[in-house]
Amino acid sequence: MPRAGRAYMSYPTADWRTNTAGFYSRPDDVHSCTSQDGPGRCIPFCVAACHSNSLTAVGDEEGRVRLLESNGDASQPFSKLHLSFQAHSNAIIDLAFSDDDYLLATASGDQTGRVIDMMTQTPIANLQQHTASLKQVRFQPGKANSSVLATSSRDGSVQIWDLRCTGGPVQEIPQVERENGLTFRRPPPKQGCAVNSIYHAHARTLNQTKQ
Repeated sequence: MPRAGRAYMSYPTADWRTNTAGFYSRPDDVHSCTSQDGPGRCIPFCVAACHSNSLTAVGDEEGRVRLLESNGDASQPFSKLHLSFQAHSNAIIDLAFSDDDYLLATASGDQTGRVIDMMTQTPIANLQQHTASLKQVRFQPGKANSSVLATSSRDGSVQIWDLRCTGGPVQEIPQVERENGLTFRRPPPKQGCAVNSIYHAHARTLNQTKQ
């Protein structure tokens, strides 16, 4: 029995249902991603929420970005598109907004990322140092949030980009090749703004490949 003034808890942690009790979905809180190439549907791959408003961005398998209004009290229902534009010719794997929501960074299966000006929905930077499909993109938190970002790829490399710089990478961090590890083909020099390249950030060993 709990002592006076103390609530009884079956588990030594707070009940998560208390924090999520106010979250719910209505029957009309559904958006179907229709294909731009035909009458069918396409698969949504990623989602990112704006920091300063209730808009939500969805990236799909056709390389399009859709903006949806997630405020239930808004005049525009969630099922209707607020805005849509083509960002890539391949699937968008990840999305990230800058803190001020003026920039949207994408990571795509076409081995590139892009930084898009949301006022015009046009790319202001192409991130092209990877040799495999990208998996994740993130802006650096803090004062340089709208200028510095990182991308990671299925090739095991991480690229750090500074939108204030031009030209090729100014620093590379190579990894010693392992005889029993995966090999990595370093990309040829390209115009870009990568300021740091970390190769073999993740590499499987021979024991892992046998499992």
